[in-house]
Amino acid sequence: MAKWMELLGVEQTTGYKCEECGEVSNDMQIEPLYECSSCGQKYTRSNSSTGAGSGCPNCSRFGKLISNFSCPECQEGPLEEVVAFRCPSGDLYEDEGDLENHLVEEHGWEVLNTLKEAAPE
Repeated sequence: MAKWMELLGVEQTTGYKCEECGEVSNDMQIEPLYECSSCGQKYTRSNSSTGAGSGCPNCSRFGKLISNFSCPECQEGPLEEVVAFRCPSGDLYEDEGDLENHLVEEHGWEVLNTLKEAAPE
């Protein structure tokens, strides 16, 4: 991790990126992802027909487990483990460029370039 990130309080952590929507999360409430063997609907245990099982919310048939992790945002995509960067405000980013844009746009940290020059990699 670059020194300027440390100076701003950015933390490097493990994240999970959704293969469906691209959201990066490290939500520890991640649920298994199922796919209905009849209609193809993807769903999590909490949005199953029973609210706690593997019954499809669409047709109530049983589904198969396709991933131990599902996206907490869209609840449809399987997740892959990635290296992520946490902004001091708590937001997670997989890409350093996205983190830099966030810091400037959301926090107005125009000092970013000064910090990057003063504390090179």
